[in-house]
Amino acid sequence: MVFTLGQGLWEFTFMPFRLCNSPVTFKRVKEKILHSIPPSICMVYLDNILLHTANSNNAFANLRQVLQQIASANLHLNPEKCHLFHHELIFLKHEQKNYPEIKYVL
Repeated sequence: MVFTLGQGLWEFTFMPFRLCNSPVTFKRVKEKILHSIPPSICMVYLDNILLHTANSNNAFANLRQVLQQIASANLHLNPEKCHLFHHELIFLKHEQKNYPEIKYVL
């Protein structure tokens, strides 16, 4: 977002508070950063990034790929909010478990 105050153009370097579409804007940023990773591996939902895989070998490779994309965009993750290597997940108040094609949720 660029705006003017009469003394030139100004631009935010972070997401200002009270933007009505900030979650959607942030989602679009993450989708643009992770566009090269197929949805069968990584899904973006608002401020969440969901990775899933069928085996542990792919889990590390997929996680590395996503973390490299995030780091190359100069974004950071909050380690306290990261949940890795779970066999089940409660997301949007729905329990996701026992899918034969998904063994690990990162």
